[in-house]
Amino acid sequence: MGLDLYEHYPDARRLFERADRRLGFSLSRLCFDGPEDELNRDLNAQMAVYTVSCILTDLLNRHGICPDVVTGYSSGFYAAAYAAGCYGFEKGLLVVKRAGRILLEEGRRTEGSMAVIFGLAPEPIEKICRLVGGVGIAILNTPRQTVISGRSSSVKRAMALSLEEGALDAYILPAQIAYHSRFMEKGSQRFFGEIEKWDMGSPRVPLVSYSSLEPVIHERDVKEVMANQLNRPVRWIELIRELNRDGQTRFVEVGAGAVLSRTLRWVDRNILFEVTGNLKGLKKVIEKFQWHDPATIRKILPHREPFLFVDRVVDFEPGKRILAEKDLAPDEYFFSGHFPGQPIMPGVLVSEALAQTSGLLLGLTRRHDNGNSDPKAMERLFLANVNMKYPSTAEPGETLMLESELRKSYGKMFLFQVSASAGDRKIAAGTLSLAGKPTQ
Repeated sequence: MGLDLYEHYPDARRLFERADRRLGFSLSRLCFDGPEDELNRDLNAQMAVYTVSCILTDLLNRHGICPDVVTGYSSGFYAAAYAAGCYGFEKGLLVVKRAGRILLEEGRRTEGSMAVIFGLAPEPIEKICRLVGGVGIAILNTPRQTVISGRSSSVKRAMALSLEEGALDAYILPAQIAYHSRFMEKGSQRFFGEIEKWDMGSPRVPLVSYSSLEPVIHERDVKEVMANQLNRPVRWIELIRELNRDGQTRFVEVGAGAVLSRTLRWVDRNILFEVTGNLKGLKKVIEKFQWHDPATIRKILPHREPFLFVDRVVDFEPGKRILAEKDLAPDEYFFSGHFPGQPIMPGVLVSEALAQTSGLLLGLTRRHDNGNSDPKAMERLFLANVNMKYPSTAEPGETLMLESELRKSYGKMFLFQVSASAGDRKIAAGTLSLAGKPTQ
């Protein structure tokens, strides 16, 4: 875990070395060489994941990729608090270590375990847990995948009843104790009693609790939420839906692996997400957010206000397709004269926006092929042909979603399948061609 980052980035090496010194043993060697069963022990795994997540956070920040909001899944919340600026790396490492040890100590007072149940909705699982007693829902991963936690005997009984109720599968997780259950309440109180005296800061980036689904505002709130979440469920489904309320949020999983991203598709199949899990994934995310930068759009497209109709790139596959957006401000110059009583964006400008989006696809592809260096001037592109239908209109205050797919290229001619939409309404759909001429 994290070896490729350690070998490639001096900053990653330095953070691993700081972790080793602070902990008094070689966490880095455990991450790189194992043994795996020791690395996967609860506390070791939590400290390792925290360290790798902080490394990835720092590397993203150094490339100008900073979050608008952060949250974490279970113990991942400690790395989220680091990303939000609540404490430095070593202070956070001590938070992880102390929380883990307290929970292990309290967990040994009860013979507890956790299990995951597949293919059954949370409601019948909750009823089964109440019937059995001594067990409850710990994590709501997806609408059909739920983690339960409690006394081992109760967990096994709840698993059996869930299978009888129609669950597709159920199995015990390797966790040593009953995390996110009422059996951790004393541990939660002990943990808060300790960190209450520790120096932390208020989040500089919005930090959202996975339990209350509320933003954490002040330093004391950070401590209370960290402690309270230990014996409360992870409401992952509701959290993701809340963060993606407008359907436009791009999630970036910052940490080893891609477990969380796989759950996102089961919450919403249209969700936008990226995975940083290793060096390859990190480089891919950095590359994608470079074209996401509005400055990159201006480097590629020669258009300027008021005739630049692409504000941001949402998704991009080199040589294949692009998804971009244009915010239609109420004071756009064309609204004032195009049906002033009921202003709409002229269809010819919708087509122009799609043409610019298509040209951006070509420019970004050239940039990608050149190793993300600024592309050399290749040609001026002109709109050569348009075959478009306009089933609806774009109005002030809406965001125009612009999609273009490169279907064919021959010589200096490029054919695109394009569409524009606002919300759930299709504004335009059809094909267009761009023709290139040598620059002078």
